[in-house]
Amino acid sequence: MSFLRLVKVSSLVRRFGDDYENVFKAYLHQAEEIEKLAKEKAQQQTTIKTQVKAPPTTNLDKIDVILHANNTKPKLIYSSTTQQIQVAIEEVLLSTNSIYKRDKNTTENPITPGALIERLYDQWNKIPEIKIKDINFYSMLRTIWIAPYTISNDDFGTFQRITKSKIDQHSPFFYGPLTDNIYRELALETGENRSGFRMIRKIVDHMSFHDFIPSKELSETLIKESIAGRWPRLLHTIVEYVTKKEVSISHSQWISIITFLRYNKDLFFEGAKLFDVALKYGAAPEWELFQPYVSKFSKHYMTGEAASLVKKARDGVNRYYKSQEEKTAKICSLTSKFLSCLMSFNEFDFAQEHLDSLIVSENYSEDSIEVALKFYEDLKDPQRALDFFNKVVNKDGFVYTSRFVVSTLKMCTHLGKGGMQIVNEIKDKILTELQLCSPFAINMIIVTYSYSEEWSIIHDFLSSCISSRVEFNRYTPATIRKTVEKCLEPLKKSKLLEIANKIEDTFHKTEAR
Repeated sequence: MSFLRLVKVSSLVRRFGDDYENVFKAYLHQAEEIEKLAKEKAQQQTTIKTQVKAPPTTNLDKIDVILHANNTKPKLIYSSTTQQIQVAIEEVLLSTNSIYKRDKNTTENPITPGALIERLYDQWNKIPEIKIKDINFYSMLRTIWIAPYTISNDDFGTFQRITKSKIDQHSPFFYGPLTDNIYRELALETGENRSGFRMIRKIVDHMSFHDFIPSKELSETLIKESIAGRWPRLLHTIVEYVTKKEVSISHSQWISIITFLRYNKDLFFEGAKLFDVALKYGAAPEWELFQPYVSKFSKHYMTGEAASLVKKARDGVNRYYKSQEEKTAKICSLTSKFLSCLMSFNEFDFAQEHLDSLIVSENYSEDSIEVALKFYEDLKDPQRALDFFNKVVNKDGFVYTSRFVVSTLKMCTHLGKGGMQIVNEIKDKILTELQLCSPFAINMIIVTYSYSEEWSIIHDFLSSCISSRVEFNRYTPATIRKTVEKCLEPLKKSKLLEIANKIEDTFHKTEAR
């Protein structure tokens, strides 16, 4: 009837005559078609608006994530309280995880909360209205994961935790996978907070559920925070997980891990089992790595266990280093420190056995001989030192070297008068083979003879060195002056001071040239 109001019947009659009824029906049909088209167009516009609110799940990193983040932006900007901001983020996380759960098995690239969080974080730093609220984004995410405001009735299923023997419900806000960077940001500085323990456990359980392979940086962050928070069992779980994923950890981190577990009563022996894993995934076979457990075992007379660890270290050296020189040097260095450790706990006999084994296995190499000389220096047993010295120098094919001379003289300075027989032999040897007569060796001989106040021997030795034009260094005159202070014979003292002045003048002339 609305159409009849627009068209006067009289005008139709005047214009079309008796045929006006057919014309009227045509106009009516046309109006109905127009109205139908208008309704269809309105329906299409409504569908488009609905599609914008519920974006498609394709090309997610470029479309869906942006739409989700942009739809959340007004809520974040106009939120007046921290609670409102948190609720807005919870809403978008819940929506994203619901879409991921729905599409993860049917869509090629389902929307992930990790991509959305990174987009939100980007907005968080760029939009002044949000940034001015001075709220840490990842701190809020931790709060949402542990104690959210929003209560969801959606069932996201259960999963088996690895940080605890328990089957737990999935968080509706963090069901889907996250990125390496997000895990790391969530873990940072949690070791200083009371709630950090729960946060690290949630991260590790979440990674385990998604079979996530963490980066070296993320792994070390989780380890660092667990040590800072003093959570040994959680640390052990993390180490097991990352090594199972074949992730390497830095040498310094391995030292921190093993040292931390060594001081835990419950996990002490679990930590002792980690050395093979440590050497496989990033640790170098250095003494600092083994020292905490070797010292502990030695202290409690568990020398067999301590030696077993040192053997693992030696085996690690053979795998870690390529050249034979490096291998020998490292093995001898490890053994020397192990011997010092044993001696500090009075395990002298066991240390001697271990030293003898090293000497034989290394076939009296220069490095192994130096280890032995250091051992007898610490032992301060002149007779054992003399026996070893004679055994070495009388061995077929042995050749004196400057290194052997210096190491032997250094040992003798700790043996007192008991080492004078060795010093006499060294003195006679270097005067016949002047290439062994280094400035350091000369100074050591002076110091050693001064212990027994052999001033005449020192005078004759220095005179022979001067006549042979042996090279001195700037410390020789000072060494002479210091040692003769206790000389009670004025004539000998003046002669030695005269030699000191002569050596000093010669040194200055040589230096001036």
